[in-house]
Amino acid sequence: MLGDEENGRLLESAQPSLRRVGVSAFVYMWLIFMCMGMLFGPVATMFLNRACSEVGLSSDRCKDKVDGIKIADYDKAQSHATASLTGWTLALGAAQFCVCPLMGILGDARGRRVPLVLPLIGGFLTALALAFVPAGRQNDLLVGVTFAVNVLGGQYVGGHACFSSLADVTQSATLQTRAFVFGAVEIGLWLGMIIGPLAGGLLTRFIGYHWTYLVICCVAILNLIITLLTYPETHEPARRVPVEFTRANPFSSLKMFVEGGRTTTLLGIAELCALVGTTGGATVIPLYAAKWANASTTSGVFVISVVAIAGCFGLVFVLPCLAKRIPLQYILALALLNIAVCWLASSMMTSMMGLLLVAAFQITSACFAPVVRAGVVNTFGSSRYGEALAAVGSMEQLCFVAATQFAAAIYRFTEGDVLHLFGPVNIHSAVFPALSVVALMGAAAAFSVRDMPRHENEVMVHSPRGSVPKGDYCSSPRRSPEPCLPSPTRAMPIQ
Repeated sequence: MLGDEENGRLLESAQPSLRRVGVSAFVYMWLIFMCMGMLFGPVATMFLNRACSEVGLSSDRCKDKVDGIKIADYDKAQSHATASLTGWTLALGAAQFCVCPLMGILGDARGRRVPLVLPLIGGFLTALALAFVPAGRQNDLLVGVTFAVNVLGGQYVGGHACFSSLADVTQSATLQTRAFVFGAVEIGLWLGMIIGPLAGGLLTRFIGYHWTYLVICCVAILNLIITLLTYPETHEPARRVPVEFTRANPFSSLKMFVEGGRTTTLLGIAELCALVGTTGGATVIPLYAAKWANASTTSGVFVISVVAIAGCFGLVFVLPCLAKRIPLQYILALALLNIAVCWLASSMMTSMMGLLLVAAFQITSACFAPVVRAGVVNTFGSSRYGEALAAVGSMEQLCFVAATQFAAAIYRFTEGDVLHLFGPVNIHSAVFPALSVVALMGAAAAFSVRDMPRHENEVMVHSPRGSVPKGDYCSSPRRSPEPCLPSPTRAMPIQ
């Protein structure tokens, strides 16, 4: 599929190590994001059911309409549920946003297993808190506990550790090959987002959300055991660097997108817009489906699974084909245009079939992530893989926090508004057009990228101390003024 003799030789020579790390990373990403996906259904259902109880609606009347008759106070219940969801997601994302840079630097200093293991413990404790914190304390105790346990990290922290290990074993890969490898493992993420919402929705429907949280705990423990027993350490001691705590904060981490130059800045803007579009849409689509398609929140979560299925198809078939024919920055722009068009179309749908059909067209929406990761990794060099990908993780966390608040706030204030366009075509919520505008801004940034960063041994790496050859490193190009030695130029063999 690569269609490149040089890339084929690379993969053949590195096959034992690349295969082992790739399989381990795939399984890890699949399980950690499946746990996250399984939360969508029960969390939305829990907050909505509790909000309905607050306004005096029974569970069978917790709908927008029953037998075609509008239910009074349902909109009020949805507003309360959105507010609770906003507070919980803010605590979840803010904690992980603060700790993500530290985990990346620890990975560069102590090895990749540290930031791989801690997020699994945090995910287990998060589900445990949801299961046992009583309803009356969901807006204070649950929020506080969620913030505290997610200081250990979450899915984005674990994700950047996975991609750091992949970067370790593809040090001599071209940009296209590295993007292809990242995209292959990214399929695990989207596979988790396919199975997770479906499993979470079905489990919530049949056994209730409390027991669903306990199932999620079991999956997190399974992932922890598999990681401890099978995931190899890829960051050899020769490339490890001292921990510099002054850079272990999200502000220094996000600043790396500026340090890397114009291209890295544009990649950061494009990723920001793509993540706002995807995360914001996933946050409100269950509530939108419940109101406008007269579906349950668990049924609305199925739309997220269909988006994930389309994304997997794009990563498996579309990304490799496009990478051989057009520059990667144009693939990035195409992904953002796809996000913009599909979310705009979703705002016009008033049936589950329509929402599912539109979701199925988000074929290239997942292709932005491997392109951005490959570009950032190639910019900063082999001694900063963890820190560079932690910058991507920090951006993901920022978007998780900002996008959920942005989308939930717009939906809360415009959920009853309808914009009449022409004939039967109407826009039923301003949130999806707003997300489309953001995605279009990202597409403009992607089209503005002139050249993607080349192989890391062929270009210069930017650091606070100036620019040095990317193939050179000491303990770290940013931490030492001493002359540097050539870095390894082949994939590291795994014992």
